[in-house]
Amino acid sequence: MTWTAPRTWTDGETVTAVEMNAHVRDNLKAIGDAWAAYTPALTGVTLGNGTLTAASLQAGKLTACRGSLTLGSTSSITTTVRIGLPATANPTVSYYAFAGLVTLVDASPTARKFWIPVSASATAFVISDPDYVLVNTTTPWTWATGDQIMWEFFYEAA
Repeated sequence: MTWTAPRTWTDGETVTAVEMNAHVRDNLKAIGDAWAAYTPALTGVTLGNGTLTAASLQAGKLTACRGSLTLGSTSSITTTVRIGLPATANPTVSYYAFAGLVTLVDASPTARKFWIPVSASATAFVISDPDYVLVNTTTPWTWATGDQIMWEFFYEAA
C-alpha cells in the first residue's frame, strides 16, 4: 500500500468511511505492511556469487532502508564502496542526512565494526568511521569470502 497525503478536515464536515479508509487506514497500512524489496546499485563491488538483499519503506518523504551484502568466493571490493538508495535523497537537506548504522562483519576471524552511512550523492551512500575513513579494498580489513556489510537507516526523500 502506498502513502497518500492526508486530507485536511474542516469543522462540521461529515467524514465518510471511504475518506477515513483512504486517509487514515491506508496510511497506517503503508507503514505497517511488509517492506518493498529493491536492488541497490553497487559501485566498488564485484558481486560475483555473493548475495545482495535490500528492502525499503517509504511514507511520504520518510524513507527507511535496510540491506545486506555478503561476499562470495568470486566477489571482491575493488575501490570505495558506494551503495544505491531506494529513493533519491532530498537535495535541500545538508549532506543528505542519514540516521542509522552500518555493521561490517569480518567472517574470519570473527570481528564486527559499527560504522555510519554517509551521503555520496542524492542516490547513493558510502560507509564511514567517525573520522571519515571510508570502506574500501583494505579498510577496515582486506575483504574475503563470507564478509558482510549490513545497513539500516532512514532519511528524507526528495
